[in-house]
Amino acid sequence: AAAAAAAAPKKDVKITEAWSNRNAMVLAVTLLLNNLVGVALLNWSNVMYVETFNPSTTALTVVMVGYGITLLVATWTAADVIKKFFSGREKQFMFMMCVIGAVFLVATVVVPLFVSGAAGFWISAICLWMSSMAIMWAFGVVLMLPYQTIPVRIIGSAFAVINIGAFVGGIVQGSGIGILVDITGGYVVPFIVMAVLLLISGLVPFLLKNKTPEELAAG
Repeated sequence: AAAAAAAAPKKDVKITEAWSNRNAMVLAVTLLLNNLVGVALLNWSNVMYVETFNPSTTALTVVMVGYGITLLVATWTAADVIKKFFSGREKQFMFMMCVIGAVFLVATVVVPLFVSGAAGFWISAICLWMSSMAIMWAFGVVLMLPYQTIPVRIIGSAFAVINIGAFVGGIVQGSGIGILVDITGGYVVPFIVMAVLLLISGLVPFLLKNKTPEELAAG
């Protein structure tokens, strides 16, 4: 009987099963918001610096290279940091990173209002780097949560759904933030909106329905 059961063909998994899975959709929305903010921060901080400080090409290149380095460091360290210090508290860690990221995101655009010249430029750049690192650490949590909340049987399809969320976020950020820039004539309000969206992305995972190991294995 056991041999017969083992030989039984596996049921095909349809992508629609992942779309109807509550946890997959929650994570898709989470990553949509996270990626929207992350991509928008990269694109619009560059424009903001040019229009606010008119920096040299070298200075702007240093800022963008520094941004890339922070993303690289966050990518390398996220899994180890989360597993070592926040195992079982991944959602709390993500929310904390979103709060930190939002604070530094707003500081990126507010600092130039009070500190002009090179000092304001570099303080703002440091805030940008800190925000990007926090956002990427939060991103790392999103990639770990599916293994804790989505049945193994559909996890491949679920990741497809989650990645579509990230893709949509990256696409809409350009026009969405651009409209806000045009309406407000500046970058403070758009960056504050981005910070709010980042905070929401840190709260959305608390809507995840916990699964036992048996439920995850059984699907």
